[in-house]
Amino acid sequence: MKVAVALGLSVMMLTACTQKEEVKEVSAAAPQAAQLLEKDDKVDQFYDYQKEKSDEQLEELAPYDVFLLYWAAVKEDDYETMYALFAKGEDAGTPSYEVFKKEYMEYKQNTMNILDEIENRGIYSFEEVMVSDDRAYISLDEEIGLGFGLTKQDGVWKVNWMPVQ
Repeated sequence: MKVAVALGLSVMMLTACTQKEEVKEVSAAAPQAAQLLEKDDKVDQFYDYQKEKSDEQLEELAPYDVFLLYWAAVKEDDYETMYALFAKGEDAGTPSYEVFKKEYMEYKQNTMNILDEIENRGIYSFEEVMVSDDRAYISLDEEIGLGFGLTKQDGVWKVNWMPVQ
């Protein structure tokens, strides 16, 4: 009987240790976007949009929310989601996906430097400045006038081509 109890306790302890290790592995492998966005509702919005990339998912989002989704896509190195968030059409100036990806690769380090700066300041600390009903501007640095531009297109906020200016 003592052997059976001891064996049972050993199995329970081994199982508990294994479960703790699995939890550590999952949290250590947490996606970059989740680390950036911190807030659960924003993380879910990002992953939902990343899967479907539907403008309908953006209908209720404020410019600031789209700004956060874009930077989460940058953090994930997800070119398709980044591109889906851009305003399209002749007036927008956004190139084809192939051209975008090529240009992005050339300037990726600059984009990552901007993202590092945004993260260091706290991504939720920037000010949204509405310019008009169809234009929005997120102030990234008031001193040098650096900001992130968005345009309302077909009822949803989209990222301007070359958004950081």
